Amino acid sequence: MRPATFFLAVLPVLLLGACSGPADPFEDTDTTGGADTDIWPATAADYKLHNGTFITTFSFPDVAHDDLCCRDFGDISRDFIKNGTNNADNALAAMDAVLSAASNGKVDLVGPINTAIRVGRYVPLLDHVDIPSTSGNYQLAYFGGAPAEGTTYDIATTGDGEFLLGPEYFDGDSGKPKLLFGSAAVSAGTLTASEGHFEIPLPVLWGRVLLDVQRVQLTADVAIVDGGVTLTNGEMSGFIKVDDWFKAYNQVVNEKCGCAALTSDVYGRGPDGWEEHCLDTPQGTCSGADAVTCGVLLLSSIKDGGICKGMFNAVAAAADLNFDDNDQTYEALSVGMRFSGVQATSTGLFSGDTDTP
Repeated sequence: MRPATFFLAVLPVLLLGACSGPADPFEDTDTTGGADTDIWPATAADYKLHNGTFITTFSFPDVAHDDLCCRDFGDISRDFIKNGTNNADNALAAMDAVLSAASNGKVDLVGPINTAIRVGRYVPLLDHVDIPSTSGNYQLAYFGGAPAEGTTYDIATTGDGEFLLGPEYFDGDSGKPKLLFGSAAVSAGTLTASEGHFEIPLPVLWGRVLLDVQRVQLTADVAIVDGGVTLTNGEMSGFIKVDDWFKAYNQVVNEKCGCAALTSDVYGRGPDGWEEHCLDTPQGTCSGADAVTCGVLLLSSIKDGGICKGMFNAVAAAADLNFDDNDQTYEALSVGMRFSGVQATSTGLFSGDTDTP
């Protein structure tokens, strides 16, 4: 899909007010998992997936038809604050449903995520360390990485995929994973895990920048097989900070649109919170493909093919979790996605770029 077609002509329905945010009300949870350091190798280079899973596909629940998934955040959620109800919270799926309806099904948010998986730009991996064969607790770690040489998506989906792990997913130079879930257990063939981190791509430009999903809970049906662990009927829930979404968008713009000669971030923090500085007309020296891409990212008007203002207001309107004393603002978007995964192994560390369109 050409970047200029993504979100085109679908976001005006979400042109609502901007979102303000607190200084930083998020206290990150412990991601050590209470792990015994003796089980980790001395260096990241020595680490190999113990019982690996490659996440092959994601999907959103059909919230338009009351398919509720995957978690109720209780009294910090918009529906409780506004209506006193306790419904499943899923801002990302709700935003996807609005976009799909407005575009007659031509636009969705999960498509770019699965495309990024298929082309090898986004490689979500789990390692089930010392997972018991029947029931009990174990260590669960999240990694990002890249396919090893010879591993295609088709090969990986058969369970024969080999992967390289990103060195940034380790604690310094040690062989201890940085993103361990606070707890993980298997019982009667079902995985439950909580207090973890996950990543999903910002759904523009083929998943060039990853968003951190925090306070993640996972459930899935588990099968321990030769070479790793398969997961079916998986559900993942957590939240993405509005700050992180806007910073990720700025990162994409800064990486792709130096030719636009911007003097400030396109999304910036003002005295009352986040504000957009989208362009009414093109500027700078962008030409050819760069002019198309940067027009999409920077222009305010959907009539000109720009998603800048629409994206800003869509995220602001969808945010549904409140973490401060002001119940008129929402600082995060709840996330609920279904997923499947197959067994996977690793052969070393990744260095380089998977800049595949």
